[in-house]
Amino acid sequence: MEVDLIPKKPVEKPFWQTILFYLSFAFLIISLLSLFFLSRLNKKASLEIEQISQELNQEKTKEEINLEKDILRTQKRITGFSLLASQRQPVSRVLDQIEKLAHPQVFFTKMDFNAKENKVWLGGKADNFQVLGQQARLFRAEPLIQESSLEQAGIGKGGWVEFEFEIFFNPAVFKN
Repeated sequence: MEVDLIPKKPVEKPFWQTILFYLSFAFLIISLLSLFFLSRLNKKASLEIEQISQELNQEKTKEEINLEKDILRTQKRITGFSLLASQRQPVSRVLDQIEKLAHPQVFFTKMDFNAKENKVWLGGKADNFQVLGQQARLFRAEPLIQESSLEQAGIGKGGWVEFEFEIFFNPAVFKN
């Protein structure tokens, strides 16, 4: 081991190194303080975002409840309408049959249709009783008509024969 008997002057650090050391130390302290400050701001912002999100979710829930009620109400209407539509008997097929069976000299002026009984009341005018009889035979000869009856006949204004038929259609008329 060496012993120094002559004191040596300690080596001085350059001034810029000292300034750099203190600046670095100050920068470290500022960085740590900024870290804590920004962390706190981040937590606060996260809480605010979460709170706003919950408020929005609550508002959406109310809107969704109203939408659900509207949807259920509409769904009930659609179900009811579907039931009615499935039970509906297409009158157009009855009209097609009547049009097909109409005598050229017979004019139908009124019609009443009872879907439950498959019954049609037809009122109209014919040129004469012979034409009316031919119309009655056309109805009786049709296989899709179960029963037809002439309910009323008489001479009306202008010499026309006014009449009313009651016709019961076979349910097969309403099937495809």
